[in-house]
Amino acid sequence: MWVKISASYRLNKDPRHKVVESMCREIVRARPDRCVFATDWPHTRFDGLDVAPYLEAILDWVELEGVPVRKVLVENAELLFDGQK
Repeated sequence: MWVKISASYRLNKDPRHKVVESMCREIVRARPDRCVFATDWPHTRFDGLDVAPYLEAILDWVELEGVPVRKVLVENAELLFDGQK
């Protein structure tokens, strides 16, 4: 099973909400080899939303779990979508 980590703004207006943080970190902690990140674009029903603070929070949480950001943003996606050449 793969889990897409994205669109935390759909769960709470606070980019660093403690419950959202705990969910993200637990998923990454449990299976860092099965997490992929996505922007969830287009942001339907969220016109004008600045997603940068949400992205920064997610990347911080991944790093706090000791998982290389490259693994979640690139390497896992390459494996999942057979994108390695």
